[in-house]
Amino acid sequence: MVHEIVLHINTIVNLLQVYTFLRGVLMLATTILSLHLTIMHFRYYTKPQFQRPITRILLMVPLYSICSLLSFWSVKWAVYINVVRDCYEGFVVYNFFTLCLEYLGPTEHVRLQVLATKQSRRFPPPACCLTHSPSHFYFLGFCKLGILQYVYIRIITTLASLAMEIGKVYCSESMSPYFGHMYTTVFNSISVGLAMFTLISFYLPIRHDISHYNLVGQFLSIKFVIFFQFWLGITIKLLANSGTIHATDDWTVGELSTLIQSFVVIVEMMIASILHLWAFNYKIFVPEDKSVTPIAKGAWDSFYWLDLWHDTIRIYGFLYYTVFLSGSPNGENDSHTSSATPLYERLSIESEADSIDSLNAERAFLIRD
Repeated sequence: MVHEIVLHINTIVNLLQVYTFLRGVLMLATTILSLHLTIMHFRYYTKPQFQRPITRILLMVPLYSICSLLSFWSVKWAVYINVVRDCYEGFVVYNFFTLCLEYLGPTEHVRLQVLATKQSRRFPPPACCLTHSPSHFYFLGFCKLGILQYVYIRIITTLASLAMEIGKVYCSESMSPYFGHMYTTVFNSISVGLAMFTLISFYLPIRHDISHYNLVGQFLSIKFVIFFQFWLGITIKLLANSGTIHATDDWTVGELSTLIQSFVVIVEMMIASILHLWAFNYKIFVPEDKSVTPIAKGAWDSFYWLDLWHDTIRIYGFLYYTVFLSGSPNGENDSHTSSATPLYERLSIESEADSIDSLNAERAFLIRD
């Protein structure tokens, strides 16, 4: 009997050692690949309008890998680590949408001109029975709103999750309506679904205009990381609640769920780091003379996140003029309309010009020699 217990303990210890070793190797390889690609973008930082969102997206992979490893080392703190990590998802989706906008045109005016040539079309599933007009000047504003809502809902649910975990009413391994985890999961599911729907609705009308960029590969790599990881977490929680994952003498259901998810995520990040080498290749940004940029300059510009704040201010302006000044397309009485340019379009272009000037001045100060 004693001999069997000793063998059982040794087996668990050996499995943990193998598991820890594999996780460490995968995390190290993933981080090296992703950071190398990010640094090479900083080294040849020749097109900031493209490389700024790209480098922010690339940082998601080492962030996920490190957080997964920390979750394994400290299961008790895994809830706090994971909800903070998940908050970055919204920022990644926002930056991918920003990258799509830059591919479409350098300014809001150019983008609106391109969209003005598009014909009415059906929405993607599940709303394929409805039609919309990308040429309408509200289309781009509503697309931005559909993306930014995910950013802020993620922030709100992250803060709510942390507060509920401290108050002992979160219970990350339970989908019971008596605990807060179910409600944050529902809100996040709806929000991420709306963001995904918005991205596809925006991409389909412009796909031929930006076909010379590797947008499909970039989109699939983003979708693979974010949406696979999101639904993986929900699947594991459903398996735990159904009893498929059950407690043992050594592990609780919550601990086993965390260990399984963290290992799958680290494998997923390894695959993603390889996909990113192809999807976000830095070589297309290398100048002909192969001159390099100081890495610190690119890093400062990439980590300066006030563009999110400026976009938020603009979208609030869009909502205000849509809701309160929607009597006519120009936000004015039709009988007194003298300008053929819609009010929101004029304000959006002017607001963006001011924001671009402000951001460029701030970035110039930060990355000056």
